[in-house]
Amino acid sequence: MLKISNKIRYSCEEHVDIALDEFLDELETFPYLTYVNNCQNSKVVHEKNIKCSYCNSNAVYSLDIKP
Repeated sequence: MLKISNKIRYSCEEHVDIALDEFLDELETFPYLTYVNNCQNSKVVHEKNIKCSYCNSNAVYSLDIKP
């Protein structure tokens, strides 16, 4: 289960469907889906080792309530 800390979630390619479903269920709104490597959002820290919330793989996507 994901934590809603700062409402930002991270996902690898394999778990993006689950992350989207849980985001919708818990927050009842669609997330902004952004590639982690292309994030220019000040809330997302550019780190080389951002991990998926479901596994130990590197995250590909950031799911957030705000752009």
